[in-house]
Amino acid sequence: MKWLNKIFKRKHINATITNVLIGSYIRVMIISFILGIFLFIGITGKELKFRRAQNSEQILRIITYIINTRLDDIKKFCDELIIDDEFHEIFTRKEDIRNNLLGGYLMKRMAEQDDISSIHIVLEDSVVSEYKYPVYNVDQSKMAETFNLKDNIIKRGGSYWEIGTDNGISDENSFYFVVNIKSKTSMEHLGYLIIFMDINQLIPDINQYLQKDTEIYIQSAAGEILTFPQDIEDDTVEDVIRVINDKDSRLPDKFRIKEMANIQGVIAALSRQSIFSPNIEFAIIFMLIIIIEFTIIASLVLNKRVIGPLEEIALRAKEIAVKGNLDIQFPNEKYYTEADDISNALNEMMTQIRGLLEDVKNKEKMQRQLELSVINHQIKPHFLYNTLNAASILISVEEKETANQLIQTLASYYRACLNRGNDIITLENELNIVRDYIKIVLIRNPNILEFKCDIDDGLINLQIPKMTLQTLVENSIKYGIKEMGQPIKISITARKREEYAEIIVEDDGVGMSKDTIDRVMRGEQLETKSGFGLRSVLNRLALLYDTKDIKNLMEIQSEPNCYTRIILRMY
Repeated sequence: MKWLNKIFKRKHINATITNVLIGSYIRVMIISFILGIFLFIGITGKELKFRRAQNSEQILRIITYIINTRLDDIKKFCDELIIDDEFHEIFTRKEDIRNNLLGGYLMKRMAEQDDISSIHIVLEDSVVSEYKYPVYNVDQSKMAETFNLKDNIIKRGGSYWEIGTDNGISDENSFYFVVNIKSKTSMEHLGYLIIFMDINQLIPDINQYLQKDTEIYIQSAAGEILTFPQDIEDDTVEDVIRVINDKDSRLPDKFRIKEMANIQGVIAALSRQSIFSPNIEFAIIFMLIIIIEFTIIASLVLNKRVIGPLEEIALRAKEIAVKGNLDIQFPNEKYYTEADDISNALNEMMTQIRGLLEDVKNKEKMQRQLELSVINHQIKPHFLYNTLNAASILISVEEKETANQLIQTLASYYRACLNRGNDIITLENELNIVRDYIKIVLIRNPNILEFKCDIDDGLINLQIPKMTLQTLVENSIKYGIKEMGQPIKISITARKREEYAEIIVEDDGVGMSKDTIDRVMRGEQLETKSGFGLRSVLNRLALLYDTKDIKNLMEIQSEPNCYTRIILRMY
């Protein structure tokens, strides 16, 4: 055992992390390789047998799922077809017209399902068939006798899956589904519907999972066989089926078999892979043994003082990457030079990043405050000009009192709008701005709108961004009127909810499309100016709550040519 002690003995002189890691890994690899050879020789046979069995079981499960999914899709298609009113209406026509209509109907429906190669309706006096691929001179008149439809329907119920040959397509077996067609009104027998699966659509999906040395055998209730790959020799197929059906003997390990309820039969996977071939299997197992040994022994050899600091640094770095937590500090304990240098460098970097992010955040906030302040305090020249022009007209027609009232209201409105330093005001003051604006609009055009306001008394002092409700009301008047002469109805409602106050601004105007609402909520530029006011409201709320996620703060509900409802949630 002295040689082991020499191997594990570590010198502390110049024991940097590089020396420790390289020396430890070399020792561990030597030991793992020697032990791996002995373990590999002992467990290779059992390991490969187990892996072969597991692989066959997995392949069988996947292929069974693929086949069952295709069969279920076709059955669902068939169930929908036989209850279709158009399908049953065709059966009320005369024979010559009926068959022509059935042919056209089947062709149309078959185009909806790629997994179907042909559809047949077997009637008492004829057979109507449609094929996915071109066929010539196909006689299906004996289809009822060939497939023994009447007896099978009686034995297996009103519908069943079976395996057989689609005479018009190829000589290879495929799945086909049979269902009894009955009148929806009288429930009398009308015929049989037979749908063949296009096996060419199924083969690529199966080949994707079917390995080179694995074969799939499917046996139906009637004893018909379907194999993947399809070029297996008949003698081989007979031998395999004989083994599968032998109930008295134990099934060999290379077989995996399970029931297949859809066809009332079984599906089996046969792996012909030798446990000693190919050689890649030996290499894989040998490498797995080496890796497992290396991991176990390395955990004993490597000093915790080397691995611990690196793991701690990695865990904290991962938390920063995954959770975005920039307040994390890397360990400051004295480990060894390299780990200490990494921790100190990362802590310095994180300090700089936090400082830069804080500067960017403050600048962005100041920028948004400046932009909203400019919006809140800007004078709208067209509105001012039109209002003063209206006052001039009123004076000229001797409506001096009304003109005086208009000018006083305009002064009150602009005094509130241009009051610097008060970008957050009470709900009561905001409503006064709205009322002044509406009063000006009504003096200029008395029949343009109807306004009502319903506010809970406890919300009068609620703090909201200035010009928020006024902007929404102005937006409704500018872009919501359906036609001139028809006043738009606008209402403002404020209610106290459990965790927040809810303010609703609603009008019965032209409304907004869902696409427009989505674009406004994403802050996108619209072709018209109607989105500017809504975007400014979104910016005000985002600035007030210092967030970019405004979905919980504002919601737009609308139906074109009916209404628009904007819900603000003030927390």
